[in-house]
Amino acid sequence: MEIAHGTLILLGPDPLEHKDLGRQIMEGQVGKTVAVVPTAQAFSGLEPPVAATALWLGDLADTVEGLMVGTRHDAQLDEMAIRLREASMVFVSDGSPIHLMSALKGTAVLRELEAVLERGDELVGVGSSATVLGDPMIDSRGGAPTLGFGILRAFSLLLPEDDSPGLRARTLSLLGADQWSVALQSGAGLRCRADGGYDLLGNGEVTVFCGPDVVTDGVAALAPWWEQR
Repeated sequence: MEIAHGTLILLGPDPLEHKDLGRQIMEGQVGKTVAVVPTAQAFSGLEPPVAATALWLGDLADTVEGLMVGTRHDAQLDEMAIRLREASMVFVSDGSPIHLMSALKGTAVLRELEAVLERGDELVGVGSSATVLGDPMIDSRGGAPTLGFGILRAFSLLLPEDDSPGLRARTLSLLGADQWSVALQSGAGLRCRADGGYDLLGNGEVTVFCGPDVVTDGVAALAPWWEQR
């Protein structure tokens, strides 16, 4: 993605437990049509994350609808992808990042998720699904970097479930000395703006790393989210 005009929002785990975080995301928004892509929860059911997101946002959104894409076959259907064009904000629900990756990579639905940003709208990655938006993403099964969607390029996203001291150190080592990464705790969010800047959301901890080292300037030191250093 060479030119990005929209806003990418990354949320730490369990954001639906933090009502104020939803208010921050929707602040100043009027008449938002929200689409929820619950693919990462295909094994436990697609309807619950859509209903939970609608309940969390309440009257902050005008409409909340689910795009019931559970399999790669679903994601390759143009009629599924086209439905995303009607949404001004798209949530990619938390769940299994590996299933999300295998179901959407190289499909019509993924191309439309990229188009959400290209047309100036907002894409929200939730929890472990937010990690898949990056490249490299961090494989939650062992903490190693692997291929992601490549929408987010300035850094990799780290979550608390990877946060045992040994596993975090291993992940940072495997990423390499020059690779940037950002760790989001529960209750934290990061708005990656169209102008390349960043806003902290929520009240959870956000830590920025370059290689194994903590960056004291935090998100102010990050390159625009669509650029790879």
